[in-house]
Amino acid sequence: MAIGQYLADHINPASGYALKVQAANGAPAKGISLSLSAADPALGPEGYQLTITPELVRLTANQPAGLF
Repeated sequence: MAIGQYLADHINPASGYALKVQAANGAPAKGISLSLSAADPALGPEGYQLTITPELVRLTANQPAGLF
């Protein structure tokens, strides 16, 4: 939640959008998703996987440092 709020605090003034940060139960259908998962240990502590579709930007990392 803290990393998501940090991102929103920097995007909101620059974009004019009032992004809300909220915990999600399951995968969101649209928006920006930040998640921690040990699914790919090859990413290491600071690595991440970025997936972008027209509806969703998803950032997945093994450790908080990867999301940051």
